[in-house]
Amino acid sequence: MHVASGGWDVASALVGTVRIRVTPVAGPGTQTLTWTVKSGDWMVVVMNADGSRPVRVQVNGAATLPALPWIATGLLVAGFVCLAGGVLLIAIPLRRASGPQDPRQDEPGGWA
Repeated sequence: MHVASGGWDVASALVGTVRIRVTPVAGPGTQTLTWTVKSGDWMVVVMNADGSRPVRVQVNGAATLPALPWIATGLLVAGFVCLAGGVLLIAIPLRRASGPQDPRQDEPGGWA
């Protein structure tokens, strides 16, 4: 490996010679990469073992979120509360508007 002006010449580095990887995966055929995430910024680099081109890759990602059921439940409850509030904001004025009217309101000098 050699250093090019401004940084590493990654294309010339062999996969087995660089030790900046946390979890390496190499070999022919389908590969699966699984690791326990730690805090920090992460980057996935995909390259051919000999640094040649082209690189063809199909990536599928997945994550486990232990708090997701609680977040979903909270959002569902909040949605039902908003729905009930909206129904009440429509039903109460409709009920008041369609209720019995006081006949004195229509008379001259009645309620204003």
